Amino acid sequence: GTHQHVFCIVGPHFGFNYGDISIVLKQSIMYDPDFDMTPCAGTSFLSGNAGVFGGTPCHSWLSQGEFKGTRKSDQFHLAKLNAGVLGWRSVLAAAVATPVS
Repeated sequence: GTHQHVFCIVGPHFGFNYGDISIVLKQSIMYDPDFDMTPCAGTSFLSGNAGVFGGTPCHSWLSQGEFKGTRKSDQFHLAKLNAGVLGWRSVLAAAVATPVS
């Protein structure tokens, strides 16, 4: 699942559940082979909330293709993106902007 991972929010976040401390990293850190990102929080995959935003269904891709019928922890690992992979920006943008189904 999500054990032995360090979680952070890269980019704007207005939630209040995570405290008042912000750490700013160099953009080049994203290009480390061990840096992966997902379009939604890793913990939301395990709770079943990865396909919901503000009570509204979203991320319809979680129920299609390789994601369909897989365990929640496997969905998390399948959703990970790495900045070293060509086209990662387009994939992440498409995942975040997926229309509500």
